[in-house]
Amino acid sequence: MVYIESIRRGDGLAYVGLTEIENASPLDTPMLVEVAKELSESVLAVQLISPNGVAGAIHLLSAAQNALNAWNGGYAIARSLDVELILYASAQSQIGRAFDMLGLHDTPKTVAVVVIAEHEPDVHSLLDVLFTKIGPEVSNPLSVDQDRMKHIMELFEIGEPEISALSADDSAEARIEALGRCVASRVSILAVDS
Repeated sequence: MVYIESIRRGDGLAYVGLTEIENASPLDTPMLVEVAKELSESVLAVQLISPNGVAGAIHLLSAAQNALNAWNGGYAIARSLDVELILYASAQSQIGRAFDMLGLHDTPKTVAVVVIAEHEPDVHSLLDVLFTKIGPEVSNPLSVDQDRMKHIMELFEIGEPEISALSADDSAEARIEALGRCVASRVSILAVDS
């Protein structure tokens, strides 16, 4: 299930497509980067991210909105929106650290995808090309299981008290939702610090 949302872009809107795809070919990291680079000319941004550090769609949607705000507001750190996106997704102001945290390494099994475009049909078209070149969408994209949750908590230095404070109850679903909100708040803090 591809997530497509509209986000603010100055006085207008942009569209963000989020999903996770299987690296069926399989392509190594340099080949995946080349595919994204080729396609990025037709949209505002394409970023491929390691899904192991992604706390659901809310995480990447927050990163996309904050990166676009920085880009349009003149306080961007990076020279391209693609890189600005991974800075916000990682909640880091250093590009090397951001790619260490959420960049692709070796030959990943799956790849999280963020596409930002001026028009919604462009998001769909680009994702269709990625599905053809890399592989199909995974059955439950950007889902967080217990192992991934533990990794994300370590990656973003989120403790149990923070998760408990934001959880409606002790269910796995409520804890994962709380994790997404914790990470989204860290993403937004980078905007304040910039």
